[in-house]
Amino acid sequence: MSGEAKKRKFAGKGKGKKENDLINGIIEPGRSKGGLSDSGPGICVKTMFIIIFASFTVAATVFFTGYRQGDLNELMGKVPPEVWEAKSVVETEFNKLTASVGKTVGPGWEKLKKESGPYLEKVRVGAAPVLDQVSSAAGAAKVQLVHVADAVLRNIHINI
Repeated sequence: MSGEAKKRKFAGKGKGKKENDLINGIIEPGRSKGGLSDSGPGICVKTMFIIIFASFTVAATVFFTGYRQGDLNELMGKVPPEVWEAKSVVETEFNKLTASVGKTVGPGWEKLKKESGPYLEKVRVGAAPVLDQVSSAAGAAKVQLVHVADAVLRNIHINI
């Protein structure tokens, strides 16, 4: 019965899940161990979230507290003088700390700049033609954008 449909059997055809994807250190192409990594968002995403969240928080606080111009000066006038004295002490200590760190790290920083100078110069020389091309292309794009803006502004008709 050559024209009858037959049930296909997939078992034993090599299409089952294999246990070991690594064979002698070779990864089989087309197989991935997983999709996205579980490391979470990157530093740029975290920074943007913090900036947007802080902006929203400040705006919401200003809106809900009914802030008016001059309220901050009034509140700053109510701060006791002891707080301002403590602020100046903290400021002085912080400046001492940064000076100490500068003395400690400064020689190493200068040595790093001195030793990396030749390599940075090679990068500057190698990147100079590319930078020139980019700056000329940006200038040309700016000129074209100005022409387009002028043409748009000339053709706008205000109907009142």
